[in-house]
Amino acid sequence: MADAVHETIWEQKRSWKFVREKAPSDWPDGVKPISMQGISLLGIDADNNLYWDGRRLQHITRLGRTRPNSRLSLQHPPDDGNP
Repeated sequence: MADAVHETIWEQKRSWKFVREKAPSDWPDGVKPISMQGISLLGIDADNNLYWDGRRLQHITRLGRTRPNSRLSLQHPPDDGNP
């Protein structure tokens, strides 16, 4: 029973991960502000790797002759056969 309640709480957090207000006009299309509930979907592991809703965020830095390009991207975990 406690596990079902725990999962229900996490599903509620996932359903409210964004704020209802529209994002600033200078943000890329499809990017939305994170709500306070959504903040709880961020996590770190013992090596300080950052995760969003269980998926690792990967920090990429590319160096070149132009300005450095730095960004975060989702790294999907390997498919272990579990939904």
